[in-house]
Amino acid sequence: MSKSEEIREIVGWLDGFSAAVWLLPSDKVSEEYPAMYEEKVARLRELLAKED
Repeated sequence: MSKSEEIREIVGWLDGFSAAVWLLPSDKVSEEYPAMYEEKVARLRELLAKED
């Protein structure tokens, strides 16, 4: 997967996360999503810091 494809995938996931925060019960979001969110944000930061 290319860098730009991976960035698009992560941004899409983060967009879905924002919808989940509004739509899912708060206990489900707070239990399952924080770790995944942190992982995705960390990876996005890594990708954005890389030079092509």
